Amino acid sequence: MKMYSWQDLQKAREASRQRYQDIAAAILRDAGVESIEYFQKQGRAHAFAKKKHVKICRPTTKRRLFTAAHEAGHVFMNHRGSKRSYVQEYEATIYAIDKLREQRVSIPRKIVDRYKRYVVRKIDMGLRRGGSQETLDRKVLDWCGKYWEAYLAANRSMLAAYRVM
Repeated sequence: MKMYSWQDLQKAREASRQRYQDIAAAILRDAGVESIEYFQKQGRAHAFAKKKHVKICRPTTKRRLFTAAHEAGHVFMNHRGSKRSYVQEYEATIYAIDKLREQRVSIPRKIVDRYKRYVVRKIDMGLRRGGSQETLDRKVLDWCGKYWEAYLAANRSMLAAYRVM
């Protein structure tokens, strides 16, 4: 196995950072994003569909690149609150997956699983606010898979108390 020098590794990391930023710029542009605000440090990414504006961290890692593509998905799909929040998050995540695959970026399962858990959290919030489990989108639940099943197992009594089962 070939051993790489520290300088070679640094060059490769910088090349990856630049590639991710270029890919994010293309995805954001194609989605119709007109302005981008970068966080100086960590922050919560957000899309403002009406203004076609996103707030993100610089896409220098795969996770940040995925987040940028996800927020672009909100703008592209014009998410303004007309759909349930968990459906919006699902659609934006699928958009990000599709766009990154088009760019031939491998997406670690850990990143996708993180977004599946996020969608389940959004479903939980809706149920706690009085939503009905019967009206949940089956396609989204199937996509969430084991995370939805774990949620059901852990929250059976709460769901029964809210009469959503």
